[in-house]
Amino acid sequence: MSHHRYQTEAVILGSVPRGESDRVFFLFTKDMGLIPASAQGIRNLPSKLRYTLSDFGALEVDLIRMEDMWRIVDAEERPIIFSAPHSDALRAFVRIAGLLRRLMRGERKEAVLFDGCMQFRNFLLTEKLLPKECRDAEIAMAVKVLHELGYGGESRESKTVSSESFSRELISFVAAHRHTLVSFTNARLNESHL
Repeated sequence: MSHHRYQTEAVILGSVPRGESDRVFFLFTKDMGLIPASAQGIRNLPSKLRYTLSDFGALEVDLIRMEDMWRIVDAEERPIIFSAPHSDALRAFVRIAGLLRRLMRGERKEAVLFDGCMQFRNFLLTEKLLPKECRDAEIAMAVKVLHELGYGGESRESKTVSSESFSRELISFVAAHRHTLVSFTNARLNESHL
């Protein structure tokens, strides 16, 4: 029986081991939202996907739908990855990945949120940000996530952040309104009960 092969852009929001040699990756995809996808035998040395699939990497991925979950059959990683000089940036991205995994439910197209996530990731990797600026970028992304998933509010500051692209100007705006934006984020997360 042949399976239809789907190709989509994705960012890996984390993974967990499964069985002796498999791993389940939480893929945030442009076309299907957040999906778990298994990579069979990836923990074995000869696996062709072993060095392509890494947590928090961005990639072009080929998937097939199995009975119980998606399966990764091929992947090509994007060249820009997190490394030691980006440790503050990586920590900010890891926390946002956790927020996305916490708030997103079911397979549904989230193209705007996906584009925002990729823009956030690229901004962290290409700008030389101070630790405080990484934290402000993280606050901005948290506000964008909440707004896009329907947890937004009427706050002028949060609406401004949710509508702007990542830039140095946005980070300066977040720094100037940090207390208000953190309060907004915490209140929305408490209200969500997730």
